[in-house]
Amino acid sequence: IPRRIWAAVALALAGVFIFTLDPAASATDASQQGDALCVLAAVFYGTYDLRLFEHGKRVAPVNLITTKITAQAILSVGAAAVAYDAVAPQL
Repeated sequence: IPRRIWAAVALALAGVFIFTLDPAASATDASQQGDALCVLAAVFYGTYDLRLFEHGKRVAPVNLITTKITAQAILSVGAAAVAYDAVAPQL
């Protein structure tokens, strides 16, 4: 993995760290949970980006894009179904 990618990852994580420093939120449970979710999202996205970079070297672009879009669509529909089931009783 090139150094510029690692530098970008480090900058992104530093940005998330700065973003989660909220002096107005005095370490409430909701604030800490939100901060943890921001960091977790950054870790997952960084992992996704690095894996996509590695696979991009080995897989034809059309196949990679098709697989990526299909996987994202399936996961999005699944997440929407779970979210709807959680919210539907309140409607």
